[in-house]
Amino acid sequence: MPTILTRLQSALDRTVTALSTKSPNLLLALVVFGIFLLLALGVPRLLRRGLRRANLPPETVRVAERITFFVFLILGLFAALNELDISLGALGIEVSILSVAVGFALKDLLTNLVSGMLILSSRPFVVGDQIRIKDFEGTVATIGMRGTTLVTYDGRHVILPNIDVFTNPVINNTASPLRRHSILLGVSPEADLAQVRKILLVALDKMPEVAQDPAPEVLVAQIADFDIKLEIRIWTAALQSEVKRINSEATQTLYTVLIANHVEIPCRRRWSR
Repeated sequence: MPTILTRLQSALDRTVTALSTKSPNLLLALVVFGIFLLLALGVPRLLRRGLRRANLPPETVRVAERITFFVFLILGLFAALNELDISLGALGIEVSILSVAVGFALKDLLTNLVSGMLILSSRPFVVGDQIRIKDFEGTVATIGMRGTTLVTYDGRHVILPNIDVFTNPVINNTASPLRRHSILLGVSPEADLAQVRKILLVALDKMPEVAQDPAPEVLVAQIADFDIKLEIRIWTAALQSEVKRINSEATQTLYTVLIANHVEIPCRRRWSR
């Protein structure tokens, strides 16, 4: 039983034979294909200018540009074959087998392409946003035809298929300009909590990078045998680099101000022994 490759080779041989008997039409077919090729190169440029004037995201413009190019290229191929009176049926190719093979080959590409277009149109995030998908978190670098590229906070590039991005929950850390995070501090069980809370809030009020609306909060997280654990909630700029930097600076400031006001910190007492 002949294989698909054997059938395709036989079809190619018949194509060459057919073309040799259609030399007058060959030039016309090349001209027709050349016209569509020029359209494939020119129309996307015009489309790009129009979409840019509509202030669409660059990623959307690029995807539309590529799709338009391939559409005109495929139309040109079929138009050229039509001028030569050549069809898949005439070549003897098993269309059903070929369709299945092409379908499997293009399935992932098409699903990711459609997912990418839906992401670009719905815009749950844009390039530059910091997002989390499954176990991956980082900054969106590109939204391509097949995948979305994240740059993790330690500089590694992760390429996620668009279908995974579209069908899984996405946490957008920078959709809002502010992000809440916490600082944990422990104070002595004998400490005056009302006074400690006042000291901490005054110190945070003097930090310009800590938002006052929403206002910082000082909460009792846990009462243990050797200390009372406080959770200080603050709102800062949402970028991960700013969250880490401001959290570090605020922690140092609050620790220093507690020591300056003679508030005993149990861990410091144990380390000094």
